[in-house]
Amino acid sequence: EAGLCVDRARAAAERGAPSEEYLRRAEEGASQVLGRHPDYAPAYNHRGNVYSLRGEAEVRKGVDPAATYGKALDDYRMAMRWNSANPIYDNNVAQVSWRWGTADIALGRDPSERFRQAVEAAGQAIAKNADYVSAYVSRGNTWQSLGEQELNRGQDPRALFRKAIDDFDEALRRDATDLNALTGR
Repeated sequence: EAGLCVDRARAAAERGAPSEEYLRRAEEGASQVLGRHPDYAPAYNHRGNVYSLRGEAEVRKGVDPAATYGKALDDYRMAMRWNSANPIYDNNVAQVSWRWGTADIALGRDPSERFRQAVEAAGQAIAKNADYVSAYVSRGNTWQSLGEQELNRGQDPRALFRKAIDDFDEALRRDATDLNALTGR
């Protein structure tokens, strides 16, 4: 049930209206599973997804998501501890780190460390599965954000934008229909 609630909450979030009830139920369900099976990586991943969605909602409300995104990263890292071969967990770290970095920009903080974590985690996901398109998109999004930061500082962003384009192109070579890669490109 926790996974289903997370899926429904993510769908609601994509429509701009995350359901706190779904998030609450998903968090409770994952926590109950972890109470009985503390080494079950998918439950950490599901609960991390809940925290990620809550963090996104906090950003939309103008609330600092640091504590919530920190919980998401903690849970994704626990999932990796119990199943280090699954690239999804690395990519989730990349996505949350990138989102946290973009939130840091809005809050006037330096996003460099978050973006570095995102690039590293996406690279680890790609190393585990070179066909994992979402990881190329995650890393491409981060290179693009880093390029925008360089541009805002009056620096030359071309090398970073080139890396972003290369990652989006690689994602499209592997799946020409991936809308996130097409949009990023």
